[in-house]
Amino acid sequence: MSPAPPPPASPEPGPAAGQLAPIGGDRVVYTTPEGHLLVLRPDPLSGELGVERAYAVTRDLERHMGQGGRALHGYYLDDVAEARRRGIEAARRRYEAAVEEAARQGTLPAAEAAAASLVAAGGADLLAPDLARAGAEPVDRVRRRAAALALGEGGYLVAVPVLLELFETQTGEPLARATAVLRRLTRLELDPDARERSAAEVRRWLEGQPPGAAFERVD
Repeated sequence: MSPAPPPPASPEPGPAAGQLAPIGGDRVVYTTPEGHLLVLRPDPLSGELGVERAYAVTRDLERHMGQGGRALHGYYLDDVAEARRRGIEAARRRYEAAVEEAARQGTLPAAEAAAASLVAAGGADLLAPDLARAGAEPVDRVRRRAAALALGEGGYLVAVPVLLELFETQTGEPLARATAVLRRLTRLELDPDARERSAAEVRRWLEGQPPGAAFERVD
């Protein structure tokens, strides 16, 4: 009988959450409820603790197989920030490819889904510049709409002006989506059957927002 295959790579729980342990100098390690290890260090001026590094404890028996860096116990400390950077970059590449394909084919769902995935990965700031695209090329229109819907559905107020344009100009499913997202972001009772009045309400709402509120996020 062949031996059972090794278990798949999986995060391992760390020590009990809330524990602090000194690691030398002025640094301490804190364990989160998720099992992540945070290296904390006090600010030299204020003395307040800040996160210097964050690690996930991962067990992966197949990592570095046949290589010098392999640990037989299978435990590794993975830098959480680096893993997130890689995830954002992968989502960005998928978005760029989907936008180009959508511009060629004239279909938007894949680009809009890729934009939503980029926001979910933590790359909302990479999408924000696409809101300012005012070109007439198909790729500009794809980027502008995909970014507005993804950022708006992610709760970012910066998308409201472009969503308002969609609300005023679109019909069918795009209009329904823009209406739903605008209602959520502005808390206004917008009526797609009375667009002129509803659009005026959104403009008044925008005028009443404090400076710097554009990049705020609502639940």
